[in-house]
Amino acid sequence: MILRNFFLIFLTLALPIQAGYYAMITDLGISAQSIALGNTHGYSDSSEAVFSNPATLKYSKGSSFSLFSAELMSDIDYLQLSLSTQTDFGSIGVGVYQQKVTNIPATYEYLEATIGMKKIVQVGSYDYKNSIYKISYQHPLGNHGSFGLSYNHYNVTIDSYTGRGNNIDIGFLAPLYQSTISLYAQNIIPNRQVYYSNNSAETLPTIISLTHIIPVKDLTFIPQLSHQRSQLLFSTGLSYKPSFIPYFQLLCGYKQQLDYTAKKHQKFTFGFGLTLFLLDVYYAYERSDYYLKDHTSYISLNYQL
Repeated sequence: MILRNFFLIFLTLALPIQAGYYAMITDLGISAQSIALGNTHGYSDSSEAVFSNPATLKYSKGSSFSLFSAELMSDIDYLQLSLSTQTDFGSIGVGVYQQKVTNIPATYEYLEATIGMKKIVQVGSYDYKNSIYKISYQHPLGNHGSFGLSYNHYNVTIDSYTGRGNNIDIGFLAPLYQSTISLYAQNIIPNRQVYYSNNSAETLPTIISLTHIIPVKDLTFIPQLSHQRSQLLFSTGLSYKPSFIPYFQLLCGYKQQLDYTAKKHQKFTFGFGLTLFLLDVYYAYERSDYYLKDHTSYISLNYQL
């Protein structure tokens, strides 16, 4: 009950306000691998690339399936499902990313005349669901470059209110000596909004990320700069894949993120990955901002069909 009331207060504060910014649920991270590497972009070799840089679909061989599921504060469920396949004309991917909370208490405030005080009682419950649907296309550029394009549909349900919106992402990959540059821009059409049935709206934030993927023997460095809501954020990831254990890799990261009030936070993360034939399993850990649960773990799966 404490957790549900906490989230109810959160929703009340975060309800749509005209000219406010829409909260991107993908800021949590699109997979355990992504979270362990500081929410960096530009290296994914699976279908989850539709939620980061779609240009990296070039790394996915044949057909790929990705699954990521997480639970925060014991009540907030996250789910990412994606699928991609290669064709003679480039790669195509689809995916859905969802945040959901069920049975949130609906309350009513009234004045208790006998004691002259206001009281709050529960009169029912409702659900909250925030979903992003993606359709992505990737095409090679030259011998080693890549271009990607994603169409995004945003769908929000809060009790009896609904919200809808759409926008476009673009991504590029370009070789630079023995490294790779990734440029990823989310919601590139400016001033697009999610419109709600209660006549309010939130602006979809344009987020631009520039990432440098630098392999050095068994190590890969991934520094990244992002621009979001007029602020510059730095993140970085480090992957160690020992040559004597090619199916295992250690991951760590550092990230700066904005909360719903545009306040900057920072976190350190770490994890590991295992490759079992055609299946990749990733684990990530980070400290939680929620005081009742100080530790959060994530697991995601990638499967090459």
